[in-house]
Amino acid sequence: MQDIGDLYPNGKVDKKIIKNFANTLGVEFPPEYIELISQHDGLTPKISSFDFIDTDGELNISCVEFGGYMHTPRIEGFQFPEGDDDYDGKLIGFGGTPNGDSICFDYRFPWAKDQPKIVLVLHDNFYDYGSNQDKRKILFLADRFEHFINSLHEYIEY
Repeated sequence: MQDIGDLYPNGKVDKKIIKNFANTLGVEFPPEYIELISQHDGLTPKISSFDFIDTDGELNISCVEFGGYMHTPRIEGFQFPEGDDDYDGKLIGFGGTPNGDSICFDYRFPWAKDQPKIVLVLHDNFYDYGSNQDKRKILFLADRFEHFINSLHEYIEY
């Protein structure tokens, strides 16, 4: 994985704390995520920008800040409230964007195990129809955590 740096180092967190949190959610986090966050709790990367295709089919850019286990922003702040919009607890937030969207591990597919897809969950954009009606819209970011980290880049004005 590329070195994305750490603007405001918060120190380390024990891997057991990260794994125990995953266990309470009934999932297994990617080993690359555990390794990175155990060394940089509440990571604010120096290289933090990522590209995505928005709901209008346009290329867009945002940046990521990771949740912390011992430091703010707390990882719990990226989790969804219980209810109809939680996708059966299968979207697990690990970071966010400046406008309030959540970056999540996507455990909706049973084969995901410890390598779920990475998705962007829009905080203010909802599906109008179908089985996901009234749930937040989801945009694909990467096939796995390592690919997401390797896709991060310095800000580019489009």
